[in-house]
Amino acid sequence: ELGEEILELRVPTDPPAALAALRANGVASADAFSIGSTLTVPLHGRTVQDALGALSDFPTSDVSSRVPTLDDVYLRLTGDRLPEAA
Repeated sequence: ELGEEILELRVPTDPPAALAALRANGVASADAFSIGSTLTVPLHGRTVQDALGALSDFPTSDVSSRVPTLDDVYLRLTGDRLPEAA
């Protein structure tokens, strides 16, 4: 459901507005979410460059692209990290 590639980045100023900008530019859909200053954006065929272009008015850091994990699904559903294995 989260697609084949996820973009994860930090937006220290106004993450909700940054997420709204991604959605307005067609980069993020309803499955994108933010926790604190970290945005997690399933790309669904869009590129990292598309996302960064949509965020040109926002400072970003810690930009990475990766495949989705079970932790991503859990975060999307609950908004909290999985507990560490004992």
